[in-house]
Amino acid sequence: MSAFKTILYFFLLLLIQRIILDNLFIGEFERPFILFVFIIIIPNLPTWALLLIAFLAGLIYDIFNNTPGIHSFSSVLLAFLKDLSLPFLFDNEDEISLGISSKTFGFGRFLVIALVCSFIYNLSVILLTDFGITDVQDFATRLIFGTLSSTVLVYVFDILAFYRRKEAI
Repeated sequence: MSAFKTILYFFLLLLIQRIILDNLFIGEFERPFILFVFIIIIPNLPTWALLLIAFLAGLIYDIFNNTPGIHSFSSVLLAFLKDLSLPFLFDNEDEISLGISSKTFGFGRFLVIALVCSFIYNLSVILLTDFGITDVQDFATRLIFGTLSSTVLVYVFDILAFYRRKEAI
C-alpha cells in the first residue's frame, strides 16, 4: 500500500469518526470507534515508526475531540501490541508485510485480529475515560457493545477499501 493511500485512509477514517460516529447516540452505550483501523492496516514498519504514527494519529483525534491523551495512549498501546504479537501469531513475514486485511489473512484470522484490536482499544478508552470500573454491568455492556460495533465497522471498511470486483470478460 502506498504512503499516499495510507494517509488518505487516515483522513477518511478521521472524517467518518468525527462527523458520523461521534454524533451517533445509542442510549448509554459506548460509541463505536473506527479510527484504530488505520493502525491495523499500516504495513510492516519499524517499531519506532509505527509507534510514532500511532501517537500522531491518536493526538490528532484527541485535539479534535478534546480528550487529553486518551486516544493517543490507546493508539500507541494498540500499535505496540500489534507489533509485538503479529510475528508470534503468524509465521509468514510476507503476509504481515503486505498489510492486514481479510483479503491477505482470510476471514477467520482477520476476524480474530479485528476483534482483539477492537477489544484492546475500547478497553483502554473506557478505562481512561471513566478512570476505573465503578459499575461492572455498565462497564461490561459498554465494552461489549463498543467492541462488537467497532469490529463490524472494521469489516465494512475492509470490504469497501480492499475488495475489488472482478471485471466481466
